[in-house]
Order: sequence, then C-alpha cells, then structure tokens
Amino acid sequence: MIREGQALGVNIVITANRINSLRATMLANINKRLSLYMVDKDEYKSMQGYQAPIQSPIPGRGQIELEEILDFQAYLPTKQADVLASAKELRELAEVMSDTWTGDLPAKVPMLPKVISTKFLFKNKKVQAMREKSEFPIGFDKESAEVVGYIPKQTKYFMALSDTPEQDEYFENTVLENFSYLKGKVKTIVFDLSGKYTEQTDIFDNVIGVDDIGMMVKKLGSEIEKRAVTGEHQPIYIYIPEAEQLAQKIMLSVDDLQVLLQKGYLVGIHLIFSADQKAMSSGFQDITKLLRNSIPAGLIGSKLSDQNLIKVTSSYREPFVGQDESNLFIGREVTKVKLASEVD
Repeated sequence: MIREGQALGVNIVITANRINSLRATMLANINKRLSLYMVDKDEYKSMQGYQAPIQSPIPGRGQIELEEILDFQAYLPTKQADVLASAKELRELAEVMSDTWTGDLPAKVPMLPKVISTKFLFKNKKVQAMREKSEFPIGFDKESAEVVGYIPKQTKYFMALSDTPEQDEYFENTVLENFSYLKGKVKTIVFDLSGKYTEQTDIFDNVIGVDDIGMMVKKLGSEIEKRAVTGEHQPIYIYIPEAEQLAQKIMLSVDDLQVLLQKGYLVGIHLIFSADQKAMSSGFQDITKLLRNSIPAGLIGSKLSDQNLIKVTSSYREPFVGQDESNLFIGREVTKVKLASEVD
C-alpha cells in the first residue's frame, strides 16, 4: 500500500513516537518525513539525514524536507504552552462542542470497567431496548463491549453452565432482575427444586415446587399441542435453576421434557436453565443426558478446551475464564462475556 498506493489514489499518513517503530522496508518507501521535537537527537538524523538542524523544544515546532530541510510551526489547538493546561482547555472545548452540537455523534470508544454492576448493565440503552422486546441481556462482549444475551425467538432454550459458584450467582442476579422486569408483561414461572424461591412471588407469577414440577411439565406439553392448533402464542418464560438435580428430585418423563425442549419455543414457551457444569457433564441419568445433548445456546464457565458439552473450535492459547466472565455460545459461535458481579 505504501509503495504502490499513491499511484492509485491511496495516500497514507503514519505516525509514530520513534523511527524504530517502523520496519526498514516500510521506511524506505516513505518519501516525505515530518518530525516534531524528540529528546533523542539521533532520531532527527535517522529521519532527515545528517544535515538535520537541532530542533527547538517548542510545542508544535518541527521540520520537514522539501527541496531543503525547513523548520515549521504547526497550528496548536489551544493558546496554552503548558501541556496539562492545554489538555484541560481541550476538554472544556470538547464539552462545549458536545453541548451545542445538534446532529448525530459518532459512537463512543467502547470500554468496559473492571467491575460491572447491575446498575451499569441495566441503564445501558441497548439493554433497555432488549428488555422492551422481552429479551434477556446477560453481559457485555469483552472484545466489542456490545451487549449480548438470550434472544428467545432465535433458539430452542438457553442453559447457563457455571464452573464456579460466583458465576452462578452473577448469572442468577441478572436473570432475576430480567424476570422482575418481565412480570406483568408475560407469564413467568420458576421450577423451585431447592425451596429458595418460595417467597419470590414479586418476581414470578408461579413458583412450582418439587412435588408439582412433573405435573406442570405434562400440562405444558398439553399447552404446546393446544397452541399448535389454535395459534395462540402468549409468552411464558420458565426459569429452571439447579437443573442438574432434575433427574434426582423429580419423577419426570423424558418424552414429556423432550416435547417441552424441542417444541416449546415455537409456541412462545421459553426455557432458561442454570446448572453446575461439572455435574451436568458427568450425570448419567436419562434426563441429564437429554438436557446436555445438543444444547442450542447458553454459557460455559470454563475454558472451551476444558469441556465436552458443546462442539466449538478451541485453542490451547485460550485465556483463563475469570470469576465474572463466561463464554456465551449460540450454536457454534462463541463470545467471551463479562458478567455483572456487583448488585446495586
């Protein structure tokens, strides 16, 4: 691009703090060089040759070689000679410009704080837009800083597999906040395998205890058949935490559960599971095998190379998954996600 681009109308401007930052093969093809003040005097000789004059340490003062080496003074954005004073004036100018501008603005450079709070997550405009559409924001893509989550209409069900108790806690905090927002807009149900959701009727329309879960799954199967005939699709969202214990605590038909998993989303019945990753991987019961077979979307709390639940490309260079992180997968596409680890 540097060597042949100019003949094709491609002009390139490169900046660097030191001339050694550029490879010699690149530097040889750059025919116009401009240098500002540098502490190392030898840098001028490398840039402009041995005839280069000594540069004055004046902000904006530089030199360029045309027919001869010439000094120049660059236009300065402020009248301040001091660097800190100039930066302060620039910030004030930027604030004035931002306040008075009425047109579109470019997106901010995406950056995530070290710790994500639930307040930071749920005040995000894209998160609010997702919730308006009854979708489940979960966290932020660590690479792009974009909001990611579970979109019910796009996949059969969602399963969060946690490698640590902290990951499970952070996911559940976010899920419960989403369910709380949805209450009154859609029908919300929780399968309460441990008895800890009994008092959370402010979040769920129905809390289904251990003794009633098997019957509820049968009723949902009948509801699916009815909806397939009538075309009624009023959304039902079901949260099933500690899913690795389903086979141990519930008398449940594999066929009934399979109908719910494979056909529920088609008629507006959406399932969100959470489970211990190790227990789900090692479980031998038919229910557990059914749940972990071809999981369409969810979270994996460990390195992808350390699990056998989903088939995705992994690398031995894959970084460690932090306590407030997880791998969001949809089919075979995987994104590293930062979770909200503080509740406020």
